[in-house]
Amino acid sequence: MTNLSILSKQIRLHDGLYSLNDLHKAAGSEGKHRPDRFLRLEQTQDLITEINSCPDMGNSFKTLRGIGSFGCKELVYAYAMWISPKFHLQVIRAFDAQQQAITKTPSPLDYQRIMLTIENGKTTHTQALALDDMVTSFDKIPGVLRESMKIQPYQLAQIAKAANERLSRMIHKR
Repeated sequence: MTNLSILSKQIRLHDGLYSLNDLHKAAGSEGKHRPDRFLRLEQTQDLITEINSCPDMGNSFKTLRGIGSFGCKELVYAYAMWISPKFHLQVIRAFDAQQQAITKTPSPLDYQRIMLTIENGKTTHTQALALDDMVTSFDKIPGVLRESMKIQPYQLAQIAKAANERLSRMIHKR
């Protein structure tokens, strides 16, 4: 999951729950807006009970001694609304930005890595990879390939270098 940041403050996650203490700091750390005050409200207790009664929801709230209070997204929204309409809107926008980052379909410009399938010294398949896709480093490739075929590490390095040079020429022609 992408990290949540509100007003340049990172909001910690614990077991899928967001730190209300971090939200409190992002909102300005006013004493009247402390998470414990919000959590004691009858309306907040009712919301926690309602969330916990939903079979499709996990745990809505957790307090970790010495670390802070953590709540689900719905509880975070309610806490932000309790603090102020302005902060509530900032929290909604931060969650929306986080969701867009998670679900964004990469455009061609987002791709900077190409995976090549090489068989018998010839490229048989190419596939663009997004920036956060896992790529095995050159120093690990010989160990991975050693199981499937006989190839010397220096040969693999030569193939990779040639493929990289060819790919670079193809990209720069555009």
